[in-house]
Amino acid sequence: MDKKALRKLQEAVKEKNLKYTKQREMVFEAICNNEKHLNAEETYNEIKSKYPDSGIGIATVYKSLVSLEEMNLISSISINDKGAKKYEANFGPHHDHLICTECETIIEFYDEEIEKRQDLVAKQHNFIPIDHSMYLYGLCQECQKKQPKARLWIYGKISRSEEHTSELQSRSDLVCRLLLEK
Repeated sequence: MDKKALRKLQEAVKEKNLKYTKQREMVFEAICNNEKHLNAEETYNEIKSKYPDSGIGIATVYKSLVSLEEMNLISSISINDKGAKKYEANFGPHHDHLICTECETIIEFYDEEIEKRQDLVAKQHNFIPIDHSMYLYGLCQECQKKQPKARLWIYGKISRSEEHTSELQSRSDLVCRLLLEK
């Protein structure tokens, strides 16, 4: 972890009148030093790999993630409707996220046109934006390859004309097929 990130952690802990712990530092380091977004278990595994004798437990990792997020040092990203989260450091330039609901891959992106459009909408409503987050949920390219065409049709990825019309005579037939695939 670089000195700037470590300093931010020290300042945030002091500001919140919390005890500075090596465990919290290890969790923060794991999040900061990883290019991908980690969930709690992945964070725990990263720490155990780097510090095998640390004695840190998974419960401590969970508690540290909560406190780091409360200190605004990291952000959580909801992956699904079951409460699964992944984390990233709150440093660096603004970006938005594409989240695959199948494999939980997170792709960061920045689009100037989207940013301009958001500013225009805010201005039209006489609204002063302070911050924003955008998450697009769907299927990554790899997971699209693995999905049956019927499911992709529901997601709007292929047109009905690409399917055999006898196969998709009605919406209820399609729903029955999808239920049978599971």
